[in-house]
Amino acid sequence: MRYLTNSDISTLIQDVNLNQILNNDSTIMDAAVEIGIAEARSYLIQKYLFDEEMVLTGSSRDTQMVQTITDIALFHVHTRLSPRNIPEIREKRYDNAIAWLKACAKGNVTPALAERATDGKMFRWGSEGKITNNY
Repeated sequence: MRYLTNSDISTLIQDVNLNQILNNDSTIMDAAVEIGIAEARSYLIQKYLFDEEMVLTGSSRDTQMVQTITDIALFHVHTRLSPRNIPEIREKRYDNAIAWLKACAKGNVTPALAERATDGKMFRWGSEGKITNNY
């Protein structure tokens, strides 16, 4: 079972418009959802238990994650139809979704996902500041 349902997608686009874009081929939307999940996963997998979220269904899912993946999937569906004529709202929502994923990856925003356990070992990169000795 896929993470997004048809009702999740219907909240952001009318069924008539979606069917017109997809030519009544639901496999296109399934592929777009998989692309959206893979894109979100690439941002969140290092810090959060993303795969555990993807097996959830119904109201147990994070609504922000559902909206983000839906926006990404709809953007990719529109790029399939006409890559140079994507509706402005789709581009804006896609950019907002990617910005939100980047903020989650940096830790500026905390999604309702379980965080990965860390063993407390930190890797520090760099060196001490330059010491100037004047005698």
